[in-house]
Amino acid sequence: MITVHGLYRSGTNYTRTLLTTNTSTKVLPSHEYAPHSKHRRWCGNSRKILVYKDFDVWMESIERRCYDLEVYEDVLWEPGHAKLESWAGVPNEKFSGKHKVLLSVEKLTKLYQDFHEFWEDTLHYNYVDILKDPEGFLRSLNIPLNDELILAFDQVKSSEPVTQSELVDRYLHGTI
Repeated sequence: MITVHGLYRSGTNYTRTLLTTNTSTKVLPSHEYAPHSKHRRWCGNSRKILVYKDFDVWMESIERRCYDLEVYEDVLWEPGHAKLESWAGVPNEKFSGKHKVLLSVEKLTKLYQDFHEFWEDTLHYNYVDILKDPEGFLRSLNIPLNDELILAFDQVKSSEPVTQSELVDRYLHGTI
């Protein structure tokens, strides 16, 4: 069993899809909240991996869309803090309830630091590296893989086929 951990907007959904599509290993759902969350030990004895984005890339991603992060974490802006404006709302097909929120850069920084300190003894994988070489990522886990690998970029909604390098480029330029 594997549990994939990561903060909001860190690549956990892609990573879980990659694992469930290409292995018979059970992939448990994880709670992506910060270390102070009551859910932090829910994953039990499963093999834990942490998917992360470098801080500046993560902040850019949070700025594009934070979903409902501010509901679960103390990250809302307060006087004296630097502001980061983001789109919030329920993550579904229509992104319902979409609205702007002001987040605190200082609180987001602390959330990122605390989360990574808590999970320091866990295998860490950079999301951009997983995007660049999903097969290498899968093989690095030393788990049985399916005979035919489907490298989850095929599941990105697109009207035309995309290559792995095109997917990475789209991600880095904020178009996916």
